[in-house]
Parts: sequence; C-alpha cells; structure tokens
Amino acid sequence: MRAIIFEGKFNVGDIISITDDKHHHLKNVLRIKRNQELLILLGEGVSYLGKIDSIDKKETRVSIIKENTRADKPKHNIDLYLGLVKKDALESCLKSAVELSVRTIYLMSCENSQKYDINTSRVESIINNAIEQSNIKHFPFVKHIDFKNIDLSGITNCYIASNKQNQKGELLDIQGSIALFIGPEAGFTDNEEEILLKQADVINLPTGILRTRTAVPALLGYLHGMCHKN
Repeated sequence: MRAIIFEGKFNVGDIISITDDKHHHLKNVLRIKRNQELLILLGEGVSYLGKIDSIDKKETRVSIIKENTRADKPKHNIDLYLGLVKKDALESCLKSAVELSVRTIYLMSCENSQKYDINTSRVESIINNAIEQSNIKHFPFVKHIDFKNIDLSGITNCYIASNKQNQKGELLDIQGSIALFIGPEAGFTDNEEEILLKQADVINLPTGILRTRTAVPALLGYLHGMCHKN
C-alpha cells in the first residue's frame, strides 16, 4: 500500500489536505488515483488508513476512514553504528537500515571515515522516502557522533563486523538492545578494533570481504534471523 508521513492527530471522518512536495510525489511520482487507499504514518507505531477524495493541480484531499491498531515495538531494538562512507553508499546504507527496522542510526566519524559535512536535509529525505516505501510504523533516529566519544561500557549486546576469526559467543539468548558496529570502506583501524573488541563480539559471515553497502543489510538480516530463533 502507498504510504505518506504526515504530522497531526486525526479522527475518523477528518479530511486532510496534502500540498507542495508531498502532493507532487503522490500525484506525479506515485500517480495515485481517486478512491485509492493511502496509509498515513505518524511514527511511534501510529498510523491511519485514508482514502483519496480528490486530486487537483495544487492539493490532494484524503478522508481518514480508519485508525489502525498501534504497531508494537520490535522485540529487539537494533542500533547501527556506521562509519561515515561515501555519499552514494551512505544513501544505500540508510535505506537498508530503515527497511530493517533499525532504532537509531549513528553516523560515526572515525579514522578511516569519509570527511564531509553531513547534509541533514538530504539524510532526512532519504529516511522519509524509505519509511514511506516500506510502511515502517516506528521511525528511526539519526545521530552524528565521533568514535572517540562513544561510551562502550554502557552498551550491551555489542557486535562488530570484522574478518577476524575470534567470535566469542553465539547469538542465542539476546535480551534488550543490540549494537552493531560497521566500519567505513577502509574499515576500522587496528586501534579502533582493539577498543571495540574489549566489549564487542565478532560477526564473521562465510563470505568474501563485503562492501559497506552490502554489509549493512547482510549483517542486520543476520541479527534479525538469530533473534527470531529465540
């Protein structure tokens, strides 16, 4: 079902007006039609079902026909700590993180990460588009942090993507939040890995070296699969 992020609090029977970029997207990109149903996403598990009443040059009018049952939060919250990668790879990683229900995406500045100012408007646009395409009910947060400022002692269930063959434990009984660390294209430095390995277990898939844009969905999918075994 087509979906759109919208702010507000609604009642069944309300009619909302969608204008500007969101109207353009519905009308000219999604080519949505009159009487077609539309999912209205508000975040925090809240969503409504709407029906397109009319579409003209300047606005789309939507009737609220149902308040959906609030979506439960995922049983396991996954936080992704991602070394800042090239801009095209970052877009792919962000989309995968949203689709795979990451709670918080930490964009890390570390020794080998790319050096550029993060375009927060562009990041927000990528995140919102991914939310709408995948009908995610709980929206992720995005934060920019420096690796040197991370307090690893406060993180439980910590995992690092690495080619080192020293996985210390199996993902059999994970409770609560999970932190996944993935380095930039050039990887973490030896010093950074040494710091992480004091707290983190290694996830080492039986593959070749993965590009960051491949590692993000592969490792997040692996974690989800292992969690669902519990």
